[in-house]
Amino acid sequence: MSRTFPDTVLCDVPVRLNQGDADYEAFVAQKPLQASLPHPNPTKSFWTDGEPGCNPLASEGSDAPIPEQVDVCIIGSGLTGVSCAYHLARMVESGATASIKVVILEARDFLDIDATKGRNGGHLVAKKSDRMHALVSKYGPEEAVKSPAIEEHTVSEILKIVKENGWESAVDLVECRRVDLVFNAPELAAIEKDIAAARSAKVEGIDDVEFLTVEQVEKEYGTKYPAYRQPGNNLWPLKLATKLFQRARGQTASRSFIKSFLPALFSPATASIDLALHTHTPVTGVKPSERGDRAYDVETTRGTIRADYVVHATNAYVSHLLPQFAGPDSGVVPTRGQVVGTRPSVPRGDLWNDNFIANEGFEYWFPRPCPDSERPLIILGGGRESSPWETNV
Repeated sequence: MSRTFPDTVLCDVPVRLNQGDADYEAFVAQKPLQASLPHPNPTKSFWTDGEPGCNPLASEGSDAPIPEQVDVCIIGSGLTGVSCAYHLARMVESGATASIKVVILEARDFLDIDATKGRNGGHLVAKKSDRMHALVSKYGPEEAVKSPAIEEHTVSEILKIVKENGWESAVDLVECRRVDLVFNAPELAAIEKDIAAARSAKVEGIDDVEFLTVEQVEKEYGTKYPAYRQPGNNLWPLKLATKLFQRARGQTASRSFIKSFLPALFSPATASIDLALHTHTPVTGVKPSERGDRAYDVETTRGTIRADYVVHATNAYVSHLLPQFAGPDSGVVPTRGQVVGTRPSVPRGDLWNDNFIANEGFEYWFPRPCPDSERPLIILGGGRESSPWETNV
């Protein structure tokens, strides 16, 4: 059903609207630029410094000797790298693979470089219809549905891991809804096309997306814009990554402890994982090994590690070691992320739990959990459209 944007809605917001296409066109016209190593002295991030003790692994292994050789070397301690180690540990635990030695290398503090998890973000939402009109037009419905499907799978698996381990409180998980405010008629028309394409392609969960009128939004949230709403979550990403790493390494520690007291229960064939993390260990190069006993030489500022497998989990910095991924048109480019944490004038009990998105995703905000009698932190992110695109990369 097509909807008309209400004439009564005030659209004079203090940000530039719908500038993404123009900025992107100017951006892709630039020559590919290979990423450098992350800056050694970055600004402080709310997610890594916003609470005392929130990053207990910050300098883990930074002054410990690095191993000479491993089976798997993971470059990057963001959620991708830590998840890789976690699932390798689970494979060993289940007997699906033999004993392995794994190392995670990080250029700065633990998780400090993962822009969407260590230095920004917090949303845990599977987007049901974003970009679906363009995806269906370009790839057809059978391929297009794979994009929201992988998001749904990722969210459901993270929630499953958190709940199976009883980490809900430890990672500040909030189960809520995501509200997309619509600022003007072009946005409304684009969202309508995306939702129609998602329905036509039979995207799982698309019926959970509901339209809210201006009157409904004003009554529930106090602002005068129409909106779309769907199930969502938010959490503290660093706390999740910390738990995943500790769980993976804890399997090793507990098995070693038991083995020292009950060696008869452990035969030489019993599998285990030797997992180590070395922060402040930038990787400067990866090349085929000349020694023959391992496949690759991973060169770092603290020495060389020989490994059979190398996992590049460096996100926006991937082209530093793999120049074929240099942007802008078909590569990967670092972009600036920014949030502020601010407190409202009312206690937590007077606010809602929901996540909010606006201006085509460029602005977002949500309250962090705390007792109802306290004033919570509200995470307010975005603002990149208020600056020229050059300042965002």
